[in-house]
Amino acid sequence: MLVFDVLKAEHSHIKDLLARMEATAGRATNSRSELYDCLRHDFLSDSEAEERIFYGALSDSPEMSELVGWAREDHAIGLYLLDALGAVAPDTEEWMAAVKTLKDNVELHIDGEEGELFRRARSLLSRKDAQTMAPGRSRLPHLRTPNPPMISVPTRSEETHSSTVG
Repeated sequence: MLVFDVLKAEHSHIKDLLARMEATAGRATNSRSELYDCLRHDFLSDSEAEERIFYGALSDSPEMSELVGWAREDHAIGLYLLDALGAVAPDTEEWMAAVKTLKDNVELHIDGEEGELFRRARSLLSRKDAQTMAPGRSRLPHLRTPNPPMISVPTRSEETHSSTVG
């Protein structure tokens, strides 16, 4: 497996957590808090390892230094937005707005990384190097939440339906 495949899987996991957070309804405070904790843990471990292993291998290349710098800045912005989200009460509209802002920012970063950065990195890294980076990255089982809780959270439409039915 190549590091690009592992990174895509990690990105998909983060995007899934963000989508689940965005789908929660106002009364799902505990679910929101649990999802936030999973996202924070996984975001921090993924971005730290990504910067150390993947960006570290690319940063010495003059043609990659600017892209790697932007990607690291994206991680810093993502962490800032994640911290801002953690400071907001999860039962508020402000929380949902902060989730949306974080989600948009993370998705923009992922699109750029999986696009231009991966394209250039593929031309610089040998297949062997890309494979060598992957084992240390494979979903970081020792750092990652083993199985993010499959929380059954009411979506906005389910919450609306239950409040009109009952």
